[in-house]
Amino acid sequence: MDEKKVKIYSYNKVWKVEKKIYSISNIPLPTPINPYDLLAFVGVALFMLALGTFIPVTARIPTVIRFIAIPYGVANYAMKKKLDGKNPIKYFVGCVIYFFSARGTYLQMFKKYADRKEKISLKWNCSMGMQQ
Repeated sequence: MDEKKVKIYSYNKVWKVEKKIYSISNIPLPTPINPYDLLAFVGVALFMLALGTFIPVTARIPTVIRFIAIPYGVANYAMKKKLDGKNPIKYFVGCVIYFFSARGTYLQMFKKYADRKEKISLKWNCSMGMQQ
């Protein structure tokens, strides 16, 4: 008996396109940049700016090192590091959402439900030593 083969096409690879920034306001970049790398770089640079306003000793670090070298190094290290198998930015966003979300609820089938207030406890008084 001759078996017919059926081909099933899947388009999953279409959604796995790597995101890159090639130009900023019609100015082409020398190399494509990952948006998460750019976000990490800007976040560390803003942290260094805030650190410089609160701790004046950091103002003595040269500007090129403080706003370019340190954010670049930290962003590269952070993007290579995987936390719980995720990008560090996605991991920390998930942590922030967890800490600010409603406690005592759970999500099931896209609806939030409150946890049960009463606790179920079982008493196993079946031994011979408990008889009066």
